[in-house]
Amino acid sequence: MEILGRGRQATVFAGTDGIAIKVFESWVDESAARREAEVGDAVYQLGAPAPRIDGVRERDGRWAIEFERLPGPALIEELFRSPSEVAADLGRLAADIHALDGSGFEEVRDQWLGRTDLPEIRDIERVIRGAAPDLPDGSSLLHTDLHPFNVMRDSQGAWVAIDWDGASHGDPAADVCRTVFLLVDADGPDGPSDAGVAQLRMEVGAAFLASYRLASGPMSDQEIAAWRPVMLAARLGEDIAHERQRLIDLLRLEIPSGDD
Repeated sequence: MEILGRGRQATVFAGTDGIAIKVFESWVDESAARREAEVGDAVYQLGAPAPRIDGVRERDGRWAIEFERLPGPALIEELFRSPSEVAADLGRLAADIHALDGSGFEEVRDQWLGRTDLPEIRDIERVIRGAAPDLPDGSSLLHTDLHPFNVMRDSQGAWVAIDWDGASHGDPAADVCRTVFLLVDADGPDGPSDAGVAQLRMEVGAAFLASYRLASGPMSDQEIAAWRPVMLAARLGEDIAHERQRLIDLLRLEIPSGDD
């Protein structure tokens, strides 16, 4: 079968009759696959820009989710051709998602704190956990991993977000904070960006924010930055080995009072 995409946990194949098949690695168990499918279906039923989920199957000893195949292209492909315009599309998509009520999903603060375990910097972890209750509440639907590789065009040409397993509810500024980090700061597969790419990424981040604010209303830099420590701590919990030390360094900058 044709491979449509590959990630750390799964490979996505083209099926027949407009179906795509996400086949998980052998270490992903049935409960995790079913949970992801249930979350994806709940998001779709809510009316979010998400693919239809068709079910969970076992294939050759591995668990798989079958879902609506999106013809694409992925947003990342168009981003390189027209960075500002496509980043603006991403901003409007984020605003559309946040306009939905996600109160039936896990709270983003709980989700991110649940991933947080910082043995190298326990003092900073204590500060983050102590400050987390003061972060704003909210009921908006949040994607929590919205970036150019996770957005594709559907058969009508509209942008659709994929990989909704981190769906939650809460303050939209949390989701915006995460997306800006992924657009501007996150390492690529080969490490940090060079100067030219870093400048382009900053411009893309600015275009995303400007478009989001135009579509959704004012949101200050301070509101977004308030979520950065807990967001970075949760990112560390994803165990991306080549990014770990830089994330720790970023957290030390965010909370300089910590003693290592």
